[in-house]
Amino acid sequence: MVAEVFSAMIQGIEGQIVKIQVDISNGLPNFNMIGYLSNEVKESKERVRTALNNIGVLLPPKRISVNFAPADFRKCGTSFDIGVAAAILLAMDFVPETYIKDTLFVGELSLNGQICPVSGVLPIVVAASKRGIKRCIVAQENVAEAAFVEQMEVIGCRNLEELFFYLKHGYIINDDSGEILENSGNISEDSGKECTIQDVKKSQEISESTRNLNLKSTVLVKDILENADEDKISVTDFSEVKGQVMAKRAMEIAAAGYHNLMLGGPPGVGKSMLASCISGIMPQMTTEEMIDTTIIYSAKGLLKDSFSLITKRPFRNPSLAVTQAGMFGGGMTPQPGEISLAHHGILFLDEFPEYKREIIEMLRVPLEKHEISIVRKEQTLTFPADFLLSVCANVAAMIII
Repeated sequence: MVAEVFSAMIQGIEGQIVKIQVDISNGLPNFNMIGYLSNEVKESKERVRTALNNIGVLLPPKRISVNFAPADFRKCGTSFDIGVAAAILLAMDFVPETYIKDTLFVGELSLNGQICPVSGVLPIVVAASKRGIKRCIVAQENVAEAAFVEQMEVIGCRNLEELFFYLKHGYIINDDSGEILENSGNISEDSGKECTIQDVKKSQEISESTRNLNLKSTVLVKDILENADEDKISVTDFSEVKGQVMAKRAMEIAAAGYHNLMLGGPPGVGKSMLASCISGIMPQMTTEEMIDTTIIYSAKGLLKDSFSLITKRPFRNPSLAVTQAGMFGGGMTPQPGEISLAHHGILFLDEFPEYKREIIEMLRVPLEKHEISIVRKEQTLTFPADFLLSVCANVAAMIII
């Protein structure tokens, strides 16, 4: 029997659904993974093997084949670990298919079985929802981010034992301590395929309230909007600026009409300080703009530690040493750059003439098209870049854009 589960990865700023197939057959003992994999995905073989062993699941001495489909694009990242583990448990008949069908698995495994959070959960779950997937299993730290997508059932697991228990029984014992439950023995092919978690061995009575606590870590969109971190992007208040009437009037016109702005003058007159105030006088972000910006920041990994909706317009101020990949996006695994992180916000370039000529020339494309395309041998990724450009320059070095 070939076991199949859904997992996903980030490709640019979008989630890419991947089907993980596991087959266990007779033959020389081997654990082989195929499907155009990067090194970090190939290394998941050892993470999954060790994590399963540490919760008492012994892999059989057979030929284990793991395929990542489709195989026409490179798989990268560490989000496939719990998907591989779930597929192996299903192929070994340790768990039924009931809670695996139409379920997305996203999370990284540590060697002791802990499920670690990953970046880009929000765009991944959005892609899964469009695919018709109704349930996703993520690390406990990623629950709020995943639950932002409406009509998606989100299950947060802290470790592999909780995941195994949920796949077997359909609920999770609420353990406030957060520690991995202690094993009472190993699980092998000859063990009768019985769950060996100590709490289950003791036939612990689980109340109906406990059953309801575990399954749906539901976070309403309204609650996230109300509890959004308002200080996520700190800006100088426009009312604190004294004088500079003409400059302030020009900035108000630029903010109201979303016009690009260039401030020129001698050093020390307050050009940089004025430019840092512009995001505070721009119109408030719409809900769609908040979601678009939050997806970009999630894909970049900037919301991995603590998720909160981006409610204020981004203000990005890259240094003079920024590279082309850092400014416009790219890298070995293409990620959004500064112009995409400034989407629906402000890109501020201080001492504008001092930036590399290549960067200044390349700004023409995103300013005209409001997006940037990154071309690679195997794929072409498009990142949004609809920003207000604000630059400062000394009078002696002023140039015409």
